[in-house]
Amino acid sequence: MTFYQGATEKRKYRQPITGDVIASATWAISPTGPTVGTPVNTSTTSTVMLSGVTAGKSYTLTPHIVGSSSQEYEPSEDIVIIAR
Repeated sequence: MTFYQGATEKRKYRQPITGDVIASATWAISPTGPTVGTPVNTSTTSTVMLSGVTAGKSYTLTPHIVGSSSQEYEPSEDIVIIAR
């Protein structure tokens, strides 16, 4: 899924999981540069705030979630930064 974010915006990104409970979550962005906030986790959703992006760039935001079942989840989100 692709999301669009303005260069001056701070935006929350969320990753839900089903059929498991989140034990831990970390998030990474590529290429590096933007600020990825500390994950806030509920039993089924991990959320981070993303800021400090550059207009005209595209990033891939990837959560690495480990469930209480030891199952690992790592979906990626493509983010396109636009000038607003």
